[in-house]
Amino acid sequence: MTLTKTVVGKPTTLFIIFALLVGFGLYTASDLAIDLFPEIDAPFLVVLTNYDGAGPEEVERSVTRVLESQLSNVSNIEQITSFSSEGFSQVSIEFTWGTNMNEASNEVRDRLEFVRDVLPSGVRSPQIFKFDPSQFPIMTMQVSGNRSAEELRQLAEDVIQPRLEQIDGVALASVSGGRDRAVRVEVPQDRLEAYGLTLTQISQALRSQNVQVAGGRITEGNTNYLVRTAGEFRTIDEIRDTVISWRQTANAVGAGPGAPAGMQPIRLRDVANVYDDFRREDTAVYINGSSGVILSVQRQSGTNSVQTADNVLERLDSINAALPEGVELGVVLDTTEIIRDSLRDVSSSAILGAIFAVLVLFVFLRSFRTTFVIAVSIPVSLIITLMLMY
Repeated sequence: MTLTKTVVGKPTTLFIIFALLVGFGLYTASDLAIDLFPEIDAPFLVVLTNYDGAGPEEVERSVTRVLESQLSNVSNIEQITSFSSEGFSQVSIEFTWGTNMNEASNEVRDRLEFVRDVLPSGVRSPQIFKFDPSQFPIMTMQVSGNRSAEELRQLAEDVIQPRLEQIDGVALASVSGGRDRAVRVEVPQDRLEAYGLTLTQISQALRSQNVQVAGGRITEGNTNYLVRTAGEFRTIDEIRDTVISWRQTANAVGAGPGAPAGMQPIRLRDVANVYDDFRREDTAVYINGSSGVILSVQRQSGTNSVQTADNVLERLDSINAALPEGVELGVVLDTTEIIRDSLRDVSSSAILGAIFAVLVLFVFLRSFRTTFVIAVSIPVSLIITLMLMY
């Protein structure tokens, strides 16, 4: 009874405490993360490796089996599955439930360091991916209009994508459809034989000369300058003028300064046809029968999906204003609509349930005061619970 008397004897203090709890509860409820999928730490890791130009059998033999052999020694593994295709290797690792995935990821990364030097020279560094529900797109948007698919993709990458990724809560906006610009290098077999070259030599020469290298740092007084060598290709003419090899000649005219004595450079334009083109279209997108482009919007981990979608919709008009006339950005799919519908259903059910509960209490208690106290305590309890969930 002492606690009851104390509480009843200080109604002002009790009211302030409940008001603060309700205020904090309402604030945290508005800031709670809302998503279609729950936050789970699924015991799965995927190792993806690219090996450009290699066939499925070569990828399986030179990459996938090597990775499987090394990764099989990682702790707490339940199962390993793999998939090899042209230029691509995927190794999926399933761990036992309850495994610390941060530690597992670090152990996998350490194992990959051991095989990095064993893999063929053309293999890119293996990438580790964890299962994360936030990686699922919350919105799919379309770009359509009176332009070609290539022009629409260029607009999506140059105008729309940067603006979407600046929106609060957006982690990534990935572009699909259309075709990327590419520089084609076609090498006739007879020219290769005439100059005594191979495709591997040409590929290695282009790769080695299309790089940027850090040049160190220069200190002048209190100012530090970072130096780098700009060696990446900027124009198609620079690619055409790339020196592939050298050949001996009696009159090395036009060899240029620094050329070996009696040697003349063999440039890419001498052995190949170099021209602007587009990459092969891996994903074809059609909107109302016409070629188009779509963007998949992913939210940042831990953010509110509904709020992020609202932020994107608010910026939709301003992004459309930056596009050329006749080109429009619109929403194809909004997964947060499912969340909104669920919230509306839960809210309406909660309100109806509360009304019926109060009516039943009043019928049995036959007291307005007692019924009112209980009716107020129900939403207050829910609000305080939301505060504890934050």
